[in-house]
Amino acid sequence: MVAENVPGEIVAAVPSRDVFLVTGRDSMEGIAAVQAIIENVWTNANHLLSKKLWVWKDEQWRALSP
Repeated sequence: MVAENVPGEIVAAVPSRDVFLVTGRDSMEGIAAVQAIIENVWTNANHLLSKKLWVWKDEQWRALSP
């Protein structure tokens, strides 16, 4: 299970149809890495979806606030 392997709440991103990224909300390094990968995907990939980060909170996905 992903929740057991990340620090804090699950944060996910799906910048393109073939890229799914996960980190923990309490990992500043993880958040920075996910954002860097999103920018790289957005520059170089096809089938783009979203630059947003999502957090699993209260049994639903919510846009991550800065």
